[in-house]
Amino acid sequence: MSQLGAMLMTMAIEGPVAYWLVSWRGWSCRGPASVALAIVFATAATHPQLWAASIWLYPRIGYEPTFLLAESVVILAEACAIQWCTALRPGQSVLVSAIANGTSALTGLVLAFSI
Repeated sequence: MSQLGAMLMTMAIEGPVAYWLVSWRGWSCRGPASVALAIVFATAATHPQLWAASIWLYPRIGYEPTFLLAESVVILAEACAIQWCTALRPGQSVLVSAIANGTSALTGLVLAFSI
């Protein structure tokens, strides 16, 4: 899959997951749609960097460490963007980012290893 295809799939997964989580929990913020949009825009900023860094890191430190390091950095960066854009509390922003990114990463792994 191309980087663009992977990014679009990530956005298509993470936006609805973020929307659902904020709606389900009833968290006070600028609304679930703003959280969904924030994570989609944050993904647009972080995904190309994640892709390039991962390609560079894989041969140097291995797949699993690269995956964990890259996803951790992205989760924190996107959580900062989500909090700034939506007025969620920091812990809520990290949780939204972690669950949304975890869902899209798991989907990507399933697709990668099933092909």
